Parts: sequence; C-alpha cells; structure tokens
Amino acid sequence: MEKVIPFVNKSESALSWTPKDALKSALEEIKDENSIFSTANKIIIIALDDNNGIYNTRYIQAGMKSSECLALCEITKTALKQNILGYR
Repeated sequence: MEKVIPFVNKSESALSWTPKDALKSALEEIKDENSIFSTANKIIIIALDDNNGIYNTRYIQAGMKSSECLALCEITKTALKQNILGYR
C-alpha cells in the first residue's frame, strides 16, 4: 500500500495556511463529487491584505447579486460566532 501524503494537514490551524493553500484546497473540494462545493452554484472569495497596518480588502464572486454576497457574509458571520466563538 502506498503512503498517502495530504497536500495540507487540515488538523493544523488555518493560520499556517497561505492564501494559495486555501484556494488549492477549495479547488480540490470543488472537484470532489461528495463535497458541497461540487454542487454549489454560487461562491465568494474574500481577501484581506493587512500588511503595514492598513486593511485592504477585495472579493471575487460568481453567480450572485451584491445583496446575496452581503447575505452570505452575514450568514457566515453568524455561523462563525456560533461554531468557533461559542456564541448562541
């Protein structure tokens, strides 16, 4: 049996990932027929550059209106608060 080495160790904190690592992982999820990403018809990618103490943000989206992007961000914010920060 061959030894399988994952591209990214998902047990590690996301802080150890680079943006390229995250995008490569997302693309693998899109290619995986058993993943929700493979059937999703809308996506948003949000980037933050906080170098030099200045916050610059950008986003790329596909298949959504601006109002849907905002709604998805709000839904995700709530989910993060509940699942990661423990808020209910």
